[in-house]
Amino acid sequence: MRLFDSSQINQLILAALKESPLKQADIVEKISVQLELTQEEREEKEIYSNMGIFYHKIAGQIQSLKRSGLIIHDDETKAWKILDIGKTELSNFDRVIDNNSVCNEFNKKNGWIPQKIKKEDLAVINHLSLTKDKELVVIDINPDPRANPTESINRKIELVQRKYAKGKNVRGVIIKQISKTPKNTYFSEKEHLIDTVYYKIKLDIFDNQKPRFEGEVIPTSENAFSNYLVNNLGIIETNLHKDNNINKAREFHVFGRRSIDVLCRDNNDRLVVIENKTNTNTEYGVVGQILYYLQRLKSLESFSNDEIRGIILIPNSNSKDKTQTIKDALEGARKDLNIMLKFFSLTISFT
Repeated sequence: MRLFDSSQINQLILAALKESPLKQADIVEKISVQLELTQEEREEKEIYSNMGIFYHKIAGQIQSLKRSGLIIHDDETKAWKILDIGKTELSNFDRVIDNNSVCNEFNKKNGWIPQKIKKEDLAVINHLSLTKDKELVVIDINPDPRANPTESINRKIELVQRKYAKGKNVRGVIIKQISKTPKNTYFSEKEHLIDTVYYKIKLDIFDNQKPRFEGEVIPTSENAFSNYLVNNLGIIETNLHKDNNINKAREFHVFGRRSIDVLCRDNNDRLVVIENKTNTNTEYGVVGQILYYLQRLKSLESFSNDEIRGIILIPNSNSKDKTQTIKDALEGARKDLNIMLKFFSLTISFT
């Protein structure tokens, strides 16, 4: 069975329900068509039960979205629907960097030390840090836009004051991905000082490996990163663009369960296969993988007259020995298949 990133499934479910309420079976059918599942994949069962693997995956993510308060089941119509279309943020399920990565980088930037949270409080407090001045800081990252963020963090501050402070000052920080004009520091109704901090992500692509940059991070979801790339092709190369005649620029299926990360064209009308790796543990495998995709596309009647080339994207922070291994593998690859190795640097900064 093909493996699907949970964030991808969440996004597809919400996109389907944004059009109209649907019963669970209809959601499964709609997404099966979108992902171009074969009949065999649709019918594949779990080893120890008669439950369909893909159906089970969809059902699990539906329950996850329900627990998040984003969708609700209508008992009368037996259909699932979005709780509030106006407040649903699909981009929340397509984050290139997760909240833990943001918090880790913020602590590193400030020289703060993450604090251990008691098991019984983990459901309430997400992040707690100790400053250089021995203050405790409760950190909320990308809080639910439907909730009052100050009320939420106030409750957490009061819990920390009762159970963790031991005479230390306690304050709060709300960190959000930048989307609007940043607001200044403000005081809540209960006079707890709460700072608002904004962060932004920057992606750079290089032809050669560079020294590591400050704030450089690895994407926490390869699928979300590929979704980001397909909507920002010009960052990779200025002459890349989507082909309107290709119905799936993302996860283009070439054979069976194999699919291309990103398929597009350049200004010379050449077909471009982009294979994205957020890590390169596969080493030689990444070269063999893209070689297979290029050769498979050349064998398809719809692309038989196309000139095809490939781009492998790996982290700039990749170790030199693994980078050299990939370069060696490319040297030994077929010369008639043009494959470029590029490096990406994803950095996070705070304002």
